Amino acid sequence: MRRGAITAKTIGFFGVVLFLAVLGAWLNAKGLLLSPAEKPNLIFISLHDIRADHLGAYGYSRDTSPNIDAFSQDGILFENAFQQGARSSMSFASLFTSQYPRANGVVFVDQVLSSSATTLTEILGEEGYETGAFVQSSQLLAKYGITKDFGVLRQSGNNEDILRLASSWLAENNDQPKFLFLEMSVESTFQPPVAFENHYDPEYVGLLSDHTEYYLSLAVRERPNAILPALKAINGQAVLQAEGGNIVLNERDLEHLVAHYDDGVRYADFVFGEMVEMLKKSGVYDNSVIVLFANHGETLTDHLPRDQMRNIQLTGFAQVYDEIIHSPLIVRGLGLKPGRVSSQVQLIDIFPTVLDILRIRQGAVLSRKVQGRTLVPVMEGTGKPEAYAYGQTEAVQDIMYVRSERWKLMAWPNGNFVLYDLQKDPGETTNVADQHSGIVEQLKEKLRVWQIENVQLRLEGK
Repeated sequence: MRRGAITAKTIGFFGVVLFLAVLGAWLNAKGLLLSPAEKPNLIFISLHDIRADHLGAYGYSRDTSPNIDAFSQDGILFENAFQQGARSSMSFASLFTSQYPRANGVVFVDQVLSSSATTLTEILGEEGYETGAFVQSSQLLAKYGITKDFGVLRQSGNNEDILRLASSWLAENNDQPKFLFLEMSVESTFQPPVAFENHYDPEYVGLLSDHTEYYLSLAVRERPNAILPALKAINGQAVLQAEGGNIVLNERDLEHLVAHYDDGVRYADFVFGEMVEMLKKSGVYDNSVIVLFANHGETLTDHLPRDQMRNIQLTGFAQVYDEIIHSPLIVRGLGLKPGRVSSQVQLIDIFPTVLDILRIRQGAVLSRKVQGRTLVPVMEGTGKPEAYAYGQTEAVQDIMYVRSERWKLMAWPNGNFVLYDLQKDPGETTNVADQHSGIVEQLKEKLRVWQIENVQLRLEGK
């Protein structure tokens, strides 16, 4: 071929180069191609043990959450978001991997997430994000793997320390975007500071008057000459199991229990407000996508009289009723139009959603490992609702659920199946499995296929 001759291949090559250059210029002009300095920050804020239905933004009668309510007015509130794991370690593992517990392998408390698991943090680090986690839960220590890909990980048992450490990290002078994970106190819900106690039930006089925090504490702490008792449901009664014997609580005691929980929610809201102020003072609030959620809720007394609830802990997570798995979920920032989404979604959807919002595409390999879906179309009003949500308790109890927008099926380890009609019975009080055997069989098949898919994905990930 004569030197300098222009061939079709040469023209094709330069055509591609020209096309890419023009495309890059167009994307940049449209604001779709971002330099590291222009990329928004991503901030996760996790509330511990907070029930969605005990927040004002979700319709609660008590004024427990003025800061969260105000935040929700500036973001997108998901009315029906559901957790995949009933324990902190399980819910966090599913959140950061966008995989169900049986797929990522974390089905017990304090179980270690596989080192081979792909996390949201890992992807953001590869995209140039500085990553920092400031947490209080022991399950988020580096040895358990969920936070393994954070560049900076700090744990403290004090909310003020968490805010100070996070503020200092945000103040570091560099041009890289940041992914910040803030997790508040594991003790706040049933152990609020004295200034927040007895706000909603100051007239109460009874067994719990001076010992509510002692009886209801979920954190195992050293106490001289005392054994931390458990609050359980035994034969339809609320019972405190203490060293000296069982103590039965009456209806007035249970009312105070709920009021005391709301004291803790009010304290959690106060801490959230402090977090927002810290983010504003740090100059990152307006250039950040902020995601607020909870690790799980609390049982309280909602299902105390039910036969299937005998001999299990009330203030705990050994079940998959909505008071445990229904999570607050609010997303704010980056031009997102405030509003409310009523469609059912899952917490594993957060991972692909924030990647979509941040315009980070990871290709076919990632899509095969991620079980959640982007919620951006739903947020824009063009997407379809989540047909089914799935999840489970810790494998010790091994209760699983599948939930459509109308029906919810629970599979108990003894082989029993419980069906609730959520339209007629949102409180999940009446088992209608016998009246709707066809629905039961349909949802049982969904659960069977779901379990097989999770096992296959788990084997592929090893």
